[in-house]
Amino acid sequence: MRALLASLLIPAGLLACGPVSSACTDGGVHLITGYSGSAASPCVQTAPGHFELDIAPEAEPINPSPWYLFQVSGPAGQAANVTLNYTVSRHRYRPWVREAGGHWSPLGDDRIETSQDETVVHLSLELGQSPIEIAAQPVYGLTRYEALESRWPGGWQTAGQSVEGRPIRALVLSPDPPTPATSGRSWILLLGGQHPPEVPGAWAFEAFADAMVERQRSGDLSAGLILVPLLNPDGVEAGHWRLNAGLVDLNRDWTTATQPEIQAVVRLLDRLDIQPGDIELAVDFHATVADRLYLPQADELAPDSQERLDAWLIAMEAQGLFQHTEPRRTNPARRVSAKAVFTDEWQAIALTWEAGDHTPEATVRSTARQGAMLWE
Repeated sequence: MRALLASLLIPAGLLACGPVSSACTDGGVHLITGYSGSAASPCVQTAPGHFELDIAPEAEPINPSPWYLFQVSGPAGQAANVTLNYTVSRHRYRPWVREAGGHWSPLGDDRIETSQDETVVHLSLELGQSPIEIAAQPVYGLTRYEALESRWPGGWQTAGQSVEGRPIRALVLSPDPPTPATSGRSWILLLGGQHPPEVPGAWAFEAFADAMVERQRSGDLSAGLILVPLLNPDGVEAGHWRLNAGLVDLNRDWTTATQPEIQAVVRLLDRLDIQPGDIELAVDFHATVADRLYLPQADELAPDSQERLDAWLIAMEAQGLFQHTEPRRTNPARRVSAKAVFTDEWQAIALTWEAGDHTPEATVRSTARQGAMLWE
């Protein structure tokens, strides 16, 4: 009951923002926000063909990951100008654009004007035959996550539910041949989707998991697999910058497990009778300003685990993966992230795989796939 109550409370120090749903209309040009994956950003018309959107987070203080997604429609060939006003952050994500049902592509540099302090961005748009969408990253929404169950069929189960009742889905592929828990080092855990805007992290998860599933099903990998692609479905659906519907950063909740999404993973491991030492590798996928691997310190791991991690890093370096991906050993004072908890409490080789905000998707996927193939 205490955990349930905690999941419904706003943590101390956070101020809920609650943006108001809005739409703007200028003659035949319409701008809308507040649909699936889009925060309901306040919108005003400032001049004919000109609109302003306030890009505000779901709560404050918050990590500066200013997500935006909106749709503009009107007569084909007509111009529309949209100004993004960042209320508590600076511009981070380059705009992407697509026509309805089409492919995402970066908005041209000639159509983006950023203020000197990077708190205001002006976008010049040309309307097409269909409504166009503008987003901080190519949208990776709930439907895309649901499609992963067809990509990797069999073994899916509901580990638990989010604050708003959405399922936390997990793919469990048992070790082959099955091994008792006491044998240790028999599972690989992959986590994703804790922070909604970090779409390149979802690409990396998908490619890494592709390789691991292929290896496991072909007999090349004996370890069992536990894949949890989306830990924060409520945040993804609401267009949050960082937090879940309980206004908690899930990757700061792993020690206390106040949120039902984290509790779902803990209960799943318990149902599988996984003990400390049974997880050989835990990888948590995210995105940040550059491609990085956040690694445990050498003294945090048992000697055999450190040797195994070192061998993997050497193999990745030999394949050229570190030409654009930087390995960093980190030891945060607050041991609250998935990486820290799976290192400290589960005795796993645990790391955070960070894809770059602006790294091409093909590069993100290739790097992640190669990394998975090189794990021994």
